[in-house]
Amino acid sequence: MADPEKPALPGEPARPAPSWWRLVRDFLHDLFDLQFRTFIATRMLPGVYGFGIVLAGVFMMYWVLLRFRDSVWEGLVWIVLGPVAFVGIVTALRITLEFVLAVFRMAWYVEHVAGRTEMIAQELPRFGFLRTLLFGDKTSPPPKSGPIDPPP
Repeated sequence: MADPEKPALPGEPARPAPSWWRLVRDFLHDLFDLQFRTFIATRMLPGVYGFGIVLAGVFMMYWVLLRFRDSVWEGLVWIVLGPVAFVGIVTALRITLEFVLAVFRMAWYVEHVAGRTEMIAQELPRFGFLRTLLFGDKTSPPPKSGPIDPPP
């Protein structure tokens, strides 16, 4: 199978976009991954957001119809308050999902930086001359100056 990252050569036909079935299969594979190697929450957020918008709209229409059943005046009040409540619900949903996305992105960045930090820690002994240059005969840095506590 061709590498999706590699561009097609001039003589080659263009590769088709991934099929719908392949996307579903990959999603289900990641969904039932018991070792949690990949995050699927970030890929699900647009669908969750769209479903939330539809659900909020249906709920507000139901609420307005329910208020009309109780009283015409309550129904007229909720004709005005319904859209305001809908916008409030969708705004709260959006803020919550953005927070979730930010947490997952932070987790990815922390994992990425941790990988780099391990590499740097492994390579650091090769730069021992810097320690000698900065602190002398391969000793640690001198202690910070300040009040000295008497020994116990």
